[in-house]
Amino acid sequence: MSDRAKPDAVSAVANGDAEDARTPFEAFAIDFLAARGATIEPKGALDWEATLPADLAKKWRRQAYRLVFDPDRGTLPRNGAFAAPGSIAGLRLLEAARGEGHCAQFHAAPQKNVDARTVAGEGLVLHDVDAGKPTIGPTRHVVLFGFHTTLTFHGGSPEQDLRSILLDPRGPTYDFWEPEERRRAGLLPGFPDGFEPEPIDRRQLWAETEAWLSRVLEPRASRWRKRAEEGRDKDLLRLNTFYQTRIQEERDRKRRRRGEEADTEEVATEAALKLEWGRRTKAVRSRYEPVVEIRLWGIEEIARPRQAVTYALSLGGKSVGKLEVDVDLSSGTLVRPPCPVCGRSAGEFWWEGGGLVCRRCRGRQVGRRARAAAPEAPPAKPAKKAAKPRRKAG
Repeated sequence: MSDRAKPDAVSAVANGDAEDARTPFEAFAIDFLAARGATIEPKGALDWEATLPADLAKKWRRQAYRLVFDPDRGTLPRNGAFAAPGSIAGLRLLEAARGEGHCAQFHAAPQKNVDARTVAGEGLVLHDVDAGKPTIGPTRHVVLFGFHTTLTFHGGSPEQDLRSILLDPRGPTYDFWEPEERRRAGLLPGFPDGFEPEPIDRRQLWAETEAWLSRVLEPRASRWRKRAEEGRDKDLLRLNTFYQTRIQEERDRKRRRRGEEADTEEVATEAALKLEWGRRTKAVRSRYEPVVEIRLWGIEEIARPRQAVTYALSLGGKSVGKLEVDVDLSSGTLVRPPCPVCGRSAGEFWWEGGGLVCRRCRGRQVGRRARAAAPEAPPAKPAKKAAKPRRKAG
């Protein structure tokens, strides 16, 4: 779709004339429909009118879609649909986007008059090692990945939560990305002119991110499992009490009607009640089965301008290596480097055992290297068995 065919509200953001203040799913849906050839018209805050292209109109059996992204709105306009990752309209958009391989790309503009040396000196703290005069490198762009997910906690009354994770593949470092933080980032659509990112396996990145998210959610998942088990036990107790009473009533009724004719006997029997009891018990256990479903619905690639600052490290006048950190020129902050031992990002390091360690790893690395440098003790020889005394003949 050419820039002339785009509406003013979308083309202004696409050309970099305004910051993108849309929610992540709103930006994904509108950008995807515009890329597929739809005519987009804003109707208000979190409200868009989309005239669909021929292929999507034939597939969805409608010529236009009124997408409402406001979750607090009580009523919908004519031909309107509530757009969210789990709604009918949202699932249609996600399915169509996965089929075309749609991925949103953004970039952050650098601020003016940002001194990388000053920012790095204020944000980085080194102990027990001397740092020389820093040298700066050229400005470059680093691609970060934003994975937008829907968390669904099944078991009893399900709960749903939207979570976004910001991933820096160079660490890798992971962090939750709130919608307010994304709005304050001032992201502009598209990559900068002349920038070509290096090829990377997004499936592998998402697999690693999903594993990290599962570890982080484990405490909440444990509380959810306990809550689901308590609700299951209450429902099973209520169900068992009801059917035990019904079976006992059926036995008493049969005992009283032994002398009556067989035609007056009710159809419900003890065996039928037991079969129904088993089916209801199985349904209750299935409904309260605790499962945490993680669904990926959007990927954003964000190119951020950074500048490397390199420090020459010395100890007692002898060079012991170099330390390179990055300064984000769009936010004017230091990108905390990962710890060489544990890999977690930190802004304060100590020199121990011939290397830098963070606060969490202080004291661990020295003992580890000492054990590695110690010579391996030879295996102990087994003790010789005492010789048995000989028996005298005769």
